[in-house]
Amino acid sequence: MKLKIRPFQLRWAMICAFLCFMLFFSTQPASAGAKVKCKTTVCCAASYGDVIPMLPAPAVPKGDTYRFIALGDSRTGDRSDTSGENKEFHHFRDLVLGSVARELTVGSVPFALFSGDLIWQGGVKYYWDEVYKIWNDKVRKKIYPVIGNHEAWSGDIGISKPLTYYFQAFPQIKGLHNYAFKIGSSLFISLCSGVYGELYSRDNAIKWDREWTCQKWTFQQVSQALKMILNSHLSGNSPVQNIFLTYHKPSYSFYGHPPLDDINDPLQIMLSFKTVYSNLKNVFVFNGHNHTTEMYHPAAGVWVIVAGGGGAPQDPIKMNSYTKKEPELFWKILGDKPLVPRECRINYFIVTVNNKTGDVQVREKYLKEETGSEPGFVDGVSISNDELKIHK
Repeated sequence: MKLKIRPFQLRWAMICAFLCFMLFFSTQPASAGAKVKCKTTVCCAASYGDVIPMLPAPAVPKGDTYRFIALGDSRTGDRSDTSGENKEFHHFRDLVLGSVARELTVGSVPFALFSGDLIWQGGVKYYWDEVYKIWNDKVRKKIYPVIGNHEAWSGDIGISKPLTYYFQAFPQIKGLHNYAFKIGSSLFISLCSGVYGELYSRDNAIKWDREWTCQKWTFQQVSQALKMILNSHLSGNSPVQNIFLTYHKPSYSFYGHPPLDDINDPLQIMLSFKTVYSNLKNVFVFNGHNHTTEMYHPAAGVWVIVAGGGGAPQDPIKMNSYTKKEPELFWKILGDKPLVPRECRINYFIVTVNNKTGDVQVREKYLKEETGSEPGFVDGVSISNDELKIHK
């Protein structure tokens, strides 16, 4: 009996062999003139495909350009909270989710990235049912989320195993904590940065905010896998030009939750790769957790956006004591008297990608007023040609 090897089996065998070879060497990005150290022991039990599997990409229209949406932090408070503020932000959440649903169904936007905290308690079906009223099955299959701390909160009523409803809501991510997909010259990577522990306290929360606390994969594993997937897609005959990276905990934070420590921060890996690979034109990082919008520009072609204005109650203006030195630019460009007060800045982002040139434009859509049957989301701050501008 002959052993028949199928093409996909041969392909994966070759990939595994290549990865085994690569593990002999440093996983840091290669640079001209750098000395390479050979390791004498190798464990080839895992590749980046185990930690960050590649998923089928969402279908986009034919042509040079396509668009997608980025948003986060649409959760509301406990349903037992009947205060005016909680009711108000239930309303805002519904406006954002409704506008996003229209973009994904009749607005010719094929998919969206969500940076976490869609609901109050992930283990309670009631909160998911609220979302389902606005995001039906067709819409949810176009959403590519990451796990926030609220998704993994089991809850106190109708308790289910954490993340059960999360993975049911988004079957296209196939129950994965981390995943990636490629569209043309762009690589999309979504990572689970972790959740809170059981014994909550303010001190514990500050500690957990600064750490990578994913319960499935350590940051060391994620870091190694991230370097491998970047090396794989940034080299070769058709290297990617853009990388869009999403995880919940922010790399930079002006106030509210403190930022990730540098030793637990994927952004630091991205910055090192940006300096090595000249073909890497743009890196956009989308975070959440802080209930506001923040923007940072740590290097040419690198932007970090805290997309936390998706409907959750807005945080007050209060700088945290762990703020990194990188300046926050979003509120700076709006000035002292923005058209909409900070606590009412409800928004999401539409990103336009040019596959041919590698150009990326990020355009804020913020709720200016409610007009007629549809809310008045208008253009606000935008990033184009590596510059931050206000739409006029």
